[in-house]
Amino acid sequence: MGFEDKGTFVILTNGFKKKDQKVPKSKITLAEQRKNSNTEFAKNFEDGYQEFKIGKMLKLARKETGLTQEDVAKDTTSLKR
Repeated sequence: MGFEDKGTFVILTNGFKKKDQKVPKSKITLAEQRKNSNTEFAKNFEDGYQEFKIGKMLKLARKETGLTQEDVAKDTTSLKR
């Protein structure tokens, strides 16, 4: 799948579908430990969370309006490849 934004073409690859949305407790604990001991990791963690949160909010809004990803792609001139 590809998207065009202000003349820049971005291609996303290596997608997969998880069986569930649960994150193992050990992974959460490790991330919290790294966040507390490494300021650069903490900043990147927070930035990544904000990007993730925006994506989840967009998905929720799309579903609430009854649009598919393809509908949004057509409305925003994104290219599906």
